Amino acid sequence: MGVVVGLATVLVVCATGNFASATTIERLAGVVEEIRPATRGPVRRYWMTR
Repeated sequence: MGVVVGLATVLVVCATGNFASATTIERLAGVVEEIRPATRGPVRRYWMTR
């Protein structure tokens, strides 16, 4: 799936309208921090830990 780099915590973002990505992140134990405005529209911010 990806390269293992040894990070304990990562920030993952997706557009608020991207329900497929939000669902995938949440199924992989992503914890939503907030919805924040961004240059191309609002984004959901998730933290993921090992």
